[in-house]
Amino acid sequence: MIVATLFFAASLAPSLVPRGALIQGVLSGFSIAAGYGIGLGLAAIWRFFQLPKVTFRFLPHLVGAGCIAVAAFTLTRANGWQNDLRALVDMPPVETLRPISVVLLTAAVFLLILWLSRGVRLTARSFRNWLGRFLPGPQAATIGIVLTALLAWNLANGVLVRGAISVLDATYALSLIHI
Repeated sequence: MIVATLFFAASLAPSLVPRGALIQGVLSGFSIAAGYGIGLGLAAIWRFFQLPKVTFRFLPHLVGAGCIAVAAFTLTRANGWQNDLRALVDMPPVETLRPISVVLLTAAVFLLILWLSRGVRLTARSFRNWLGRFLPGPQAATIGIVLTALLAWNLANGVLVRGAISVLDATYALSLIHI
C-alpha cells in the first residue's frame, strides 16, 4: 500500500505537459498498479527470506491513515500544479471537480488491471494443476507459465491491435466527413 501510494503521488506531480482528467486517471491507475505489484514483490521477498513480521497492533491503521493523507494532500495540490502549467501554455484552468474524476478513473483502471492480473495468475495455476497430473511440479509450473504468457500475448495482441485499428479507422472516417 505504501509503494502504491508513493507511485500515485508521483503520477500527480507536475510534468511538462498539462493533463486532462482522463489521461491523469489512466496514468495514475497504471502507476498505482505498478506500485502495488512492486510492493507485493517486496513482500514476497521478505517472506522468502523469512524475515520477522512486524507485530505492532495499530501499524496497519497508521499506514492506512498515512497513505490516505499523502494521497489526499497530493490530489489537492494537483489542481494547482495543473493550473500553473495551463497558465504557461494559455489553456483554461481545470474544473474544480477534477480530483473526483481523477480518483474515480484511477480506481477503475487500477481495479481493471488487478482483475486482469489475477485472471492471468488463475490461468497459470490452472495450467500448472492440469499439467501436474502428467509432469513433475517444477516442469508443470514452468510450462503453465509459458502457456499463460503465450495465451495472454495472443489475446492482447489480437484484441488490442484490432481494437486500436478500429478506433483509428473510425476516427479517420469521421475526419473525412468533416472535411
